[in-house]
Amino acid sequence: MKSGHPPAPTSPYEQDLSRRVLDCEPDAPDAAAALFDSRQPQTLTEAVRLVSPNGEITPAAFECLARAFDRYWHLRDMPCN
Repeated sequence: MKSGHPPAPTSPYEQDLSRRVLDCEPDAPDAAAALFDSRQPQTLTEAVRLVSPNGEITPAAFECLARAFDRYWHLRDMPCN
């Protein structure tokens, strides 16, 4: 989505991805990458809005989300080899 805010995840799969990020599960970076790839948040604020309907954004969850978004942001425009 290029304009406005990406809608909150609605499918059970996307909700599961959001909860994994919020719970800082070991696969949280991969879960976030899958969610971000499909919803394409343009800012960290949009990324937070993607997962916040599915649980509380604790300091630990925010840190996990921020690291995952940083990874996504750096990798999203890299050319494929």
